[in-house]
Amino acid sequence: MPRFCRFELRTPDVDAARAFYAAVPGFPSTHAIVQLPAEAERVAWLTLHTPALEASLRAYAAAFGWHATRALELGALGHGHDFAWGRGGPSVGSLLDSAGQPGVHPHWFFHFGVPSLDAAVDAIRARGSRVTGVFAEVAVCEDPLGAAFAARGE
Repeated sequence: MPRFCRFELRTPDVDAARAFYAAVPGFPSTHAIVQLPAEAERVAWLTLHTPALEASLRAYAAAFGWHATRALELGALGHGHDFAWGRGGPSVGSLLDSAGQPGVHPHWFFHFGVPSLDAAVDAIRARGSRVTGVFAEVAVCEDPLGAAFAARGE
């Protein structure tokens, strides 16, 4: 049986969102927003799109002990930092100053890990979601209701 998640978003002072997820027992499959292949059961990468990069870094470091692991220069897409849950840990996501660009609002963007990106793209399309672009080992997608997510090849 597929697992589904409910997302609760809260906006702190820096216009960033904290995301929490919890399994929803008995959630009807006919109302599923996204049903990924069974092997895509974990979040492989997190990306926060924020209009206030440095303020977001400070807020998450103070609240949760997160640490920037490397700076990112993305050309026309802006700047960012990869981050780890704690000092010396592996990078688990990125904070990007891309919010405010056309079509980008402040939000968390989840990348779900998949063993085969091609197979995942086929499954995502077959289940009614749309693939809007594939970049390296990441497929940017929208579920049938328009919520964005990514499949990330491992």
